[in-house]
Amino acid sequence: MVQQENKQPYFFIAFAAIFFIAIFIIENINHRFWLNDFKVYYSAAKAFLNGEKIYGVPFGLDTGYYKYSPFVLLLFTPDCLLPYNVAAIFHFVVIAASAIACIILANKIISTYVFRAKSEKENLLMSAALLCIAVHIIRELHLGNVNIIILLLLTCSLWFMLEQKYAPSGIFLGIAVLLKPYFLILLVPVVVFRKWKTVLSFVFTLIVSEIICTLAFGYTRNIALHREWFDAAYAHGTYLQSNHTFQSLIKNYFNIQIIASTVITGFAAVLFTVLLIIILSRRKNKNDDSLVNRNLVSGYFCSIAVVPNLVITDTEHFLLSLPLIMMLIDYVQRQRNKFSTGIFILLILFYGANSTDLLGKTLSQQFDSMGLLGISNLLIIFFALYLFLFRHETIKLNER
Repeated sequence: MVQQENKQPYFFIAFAAIFFIAIFIIENINHRFWLNDFKVYYSAAKAFLNGEKIYGVPFGLDTGYYKYSPFVLLLFTPDCLLPYNVAAIFHFVVIAASAIACIILANKIISTYVFRAKSEKENLLMSAALLCIAVHIIRELHLGNVNIIILLLLTCSLWFMLEQKYAPSGIFLGIAVLLKPYFLILLVPVVVFRKWKTVLSFVFTLIVSEIICTLAFGYTRNIALHREWFDAAYAHGTYLQSNHTFQSLIKNYFNIQIIASTVITGFAAVLFTVLLIIILSRRKNKNDDSLVNRNLVSGYFCSIAVVPNLVITDTEHFLLSLPLIMMLIDYVQRQRNKFSTGIFILLILFYGANSTDLLGKTLSQQFDSMGLLGISNLLIIFFALYLFLFRHETIKLNER
């Protein structure tokens, strides 16, 4: 690992702060400061404290069902100490702070373990990354979701893994999986790269979470809540639709119907990751730690980025590709290859420019119906795999 000068990215922090403050002001001026997803978390926690039903009850919108684990419910219970309007503002601030922290930490991972040197323009690169996901992060803030918070947890897990601090690595990964279980997909790269201590810490975190739930709910109610949670998670795909998953893209462009089920989605997730790791393993050189670490970072971030293509969910979940986009931004800036830069810009336009404010309602709907966000996200993943795995020798490293 290359030692780097510890210089704080004050320009980026200031830019991001202005960006998020502007969103907050605009949302309130337009009377759109709703945070409907956060309202679900908050209302479900209130229902728990009042001894009311939690699962199968819409909170707010017709689709506002609580579908997360009982343990997650406990994480949102402290918010109930505040009135909803105050708690919503606090949650907005947490999302914004998580986005800033995630970008800074991802940049640190990329510069340390991928390029092994800090970029002289890292403030501009991080600011550009925020703009690339602007449409998605604005929707995330509007809904009050937790995707960027989870992404921060996953990025922290990777950082501690690379730094050989496996206890916190497993804890962060465990909390992220408890929030959204489909991130179990990340256990595949962790296992393939033999980070067994992270796996042990991860399992320990899950066991502790169950002990906490048993103490909080009681044994019988805890079992019942977990059954209701499984039912709610399974039913999630029945009242939502997405034009950007593998299933919908195959049906739309090849007229092939794939049965939507948790089993098939899980199989597709594992299959993708296994194929990815096979590629990674073939490129791995035990005598070159820098290449091993770069492969781990690439595979880990690719596995995160593909999740919205595997599960039926809202479009803001595609901000999970943020670290991968940062890797590509850093690459095109360092390599200055016009062809790679042109491809990247084209992909980002399809990935991050679908907004009614930018395209108008009609064109925006056409973009969505064609699944261009899902297609561009997959192409971003394949482009990153090509550059960082098959063209790794072209990446300029600092060998100090």
